Amino acid sequence: LVIVAGPLTHFVVAFLLFVAFFALIGIDRYRPLVGDVDPTINGEPSPAVLMGLEEGDVVVAMDGTEDPSTTEFLEFTRQHEGRPMRMTVDRDGRELSFEVTPVLDREFGVARLGITLDSGEFLGRQRFGPLQSITEGAETFGATTVEVFRGIGRAFGPEGLGRLFTLLFTGEERQVTDPATVVGVARVAGELGLPLLVPLIAGVNMFVGFLN
Repeated sequence: LVIVAGPLTHFVVAFLLFVAFFALIGIDRYRPLVGDVDPTINGEPSPAVLMGLEEGDVVVAMDGTEDPSTTEFLEFTRQHEGRPMRMTVDRDGRELSFEVTPVLDREFGVARLGITLDSGEFLGRQRFGPLQSITEGAETFGATTVEVFRGIGRAFGPEGLGRLFTLLFTGEERQVTDPATVVGVARVAGELGLPLLVPLIAGVNMFVGFLN
């Protein structure tokens, strides 16, 4: 029981940190800004092309919902596969409304319009109530668990160990995808602020819990 309690504590702390993050800090909300427009999806003209979306268009409303965030826009689109939705964009100060139907992109396995979104105007920070914070925290905990497993596999696999040997003994320049020390990651997270530091600490707790 004592052996199990140590690793379990790390997971409990990580989960509580995720819940606290959504309840007390929240997530940044940015207005969706159209980046690249894909000409085709599944070999057919993409809905974005058919409706005339252009790079630089700013999404200001969806089916009457004003000021959706980038995340909300993606979720809304994926929930409307094969169903038309009303979309309003700001193009150089002019508001244009379109009716568009998202289609299933077989390559990505989700409904899409055929656009790449950039982060537009900052809309503020969204905090969640207790129940939704627990739900969001649980989903993030699950997703992080998968990523931690993959990270451990990469770090301690033949390729990861070989790369670590190269960095330690050859002086080769470090790449973005290379392993980083906890101190180094914490320093960068500290520079970027609390919103990144809290999930980082939660992730480190999970990592340590798995190693234990």
